[in-house]
This record gives sequence, C-alpha cells and structure tokens, in this order.
Amino acid sequence: MLKIDDPNTWPENIIKQLNAQPVLSLLKSNNFIEHIDDELDIQDILADVDDYAESEGIVVYHCTKQLPEKLFKDTGLRLLDLETHHREFLELIRNRPSVSKELFNRIEKALSDWRVGEESRERKLWFCLRRNVILYDFDSGSEYLLKCYGGEAIYMPFIYKPEMKDVTNLLEELGEPVVVEARLSVSSLRRYKIYSLGRTLVGCFANSINPDFHINDYNECGLTEILPCDIIAVHPHKQFIQSTE
Repeated sequence: MLKIDDPNTWPENIIKQLNAQPVLSLLKSNNFIEHIDDELDIQDILADVDDYAESEGIVVYHCTKQLPEKLFKDTGLRLLDLETHHREFLELIRNRPSVSKELFNRIEKALSDWRVGEESRERKLWFCLRRNVILYDFDSGSEYLLKCYGGEAIYMPFIYKPEMKDVTNLLEELGEPVVVEARLSVSSLRRYKIYSLGRTLVGCFANSINPDFHINDYNECGLTEILPCDIIAVHPHKQFIQSTE
C-alpha cells in the first residue's frame, strides 16, 4: 500500500530512480515539478508511481467530524447524497433542546435552497494524499471540515453569513474532529491532472533534499464508498497531529 509522503512504502525501483545523479541534479536545481516534468527521467518516475499505485492501492486521508453513536470504523465512508445527508442531519438536531422550532425551520429552508444547483457535489468523496496538508492547512482548507459537523454539504449555506452564526455554533458543538485514514484503489479516483500521484511523491522527495522545492497537493476525488474493512484508522485530530509531527 502506497503512502505518497512515506518513503518506507515506496518500491525500491522508484527510490533508485529518485537517487540517480541526473534526477538529483534536476531536483536540487529546480523548485517546481512543472519545470522538469518533460524530462524523460522524471517522466519515467511519474509513470512508475502510477503503475505501482494501480497495483498496490494508496492510503488517503479524509477530514471530518465523527459522532460517538456513528463510528466510521463501523459505517465506512459513503459518497455524498445531498438529500439523504441533509435529512439525516435534520433528524439529528430536531429534538436538541438548543434548537428551537424557528431555528430548525430556518436551517431546513437554507439547506433546501442551497441544494439547488449543487448537483456537481453528488456521488463524490474527497481525500488528501499527504498528512502535512492536514497538519499545516488547518487555518484554511481543513479548518471548517474539522470544525463544523457535516462537511461542506452542511456548513456552506451558513458559514459566511453573520446572521447564521447560531447555526455555525451548533455545527461546532456536534461531533469530534477526526482524520479517517483509508485504503483506496486508484481506479476509484477521478484524476484531475495526469500523474498527480507521482508529482506529489516526487515533490515530497525533492523537498527533503531541496527545502525550496514546492510540493503539489491534489485533493483527490473518490468515486466509490469506503467500506469499514478499508478504514485503516480513525484518528482524533489532536492525536493525529501529535503522532505525525
């Protein structure tokens, strides 16, 4: 199983190619993969990473909040179905003492209005390929995913509206921030850039010998649910940070 940012999981042939002198020279004298990805030696590595990932699968990370009565190790991760997701969320909050009828109706209407035109989000599941994205991107990309229950499909109608602050407060109260580590077959990913796995892996290696080398991070989109048997671990966010630093 390939972990893009863990050299201990990289196959020997890829490590050997990365350590070849012509490749080392390219990585030390450049700071962006885009400047060298037309070099034959780099092209070979990118293709080999894809081939290895295809045969062995990859490890991915999903940021979210977990309810104590609904553990991901038991349920797995499902593809997004907006109507189902919203209905279950409304059932979750319907009888909470802090949720008045007026607040409930306001939330229900906002979710219903927001669903219109959001079909592009359906039947997808998003992942990070590198642990450091979660460690150091908490104040931007990962912040709301770990702060507000239900992910973008719940918090987007409310998060940028001051008049909805009572709703975002509720979302922050629900669940525990976790990082779900899972196995995934490459065939179930929708790839947005050719050789994106290899580009990130090469960037990780290059950055270890040239700190100015930029690591490209691609948030990969999964097109299949993750079964409980493919959940490697569910890490509380704080413990994940401590174990990875």
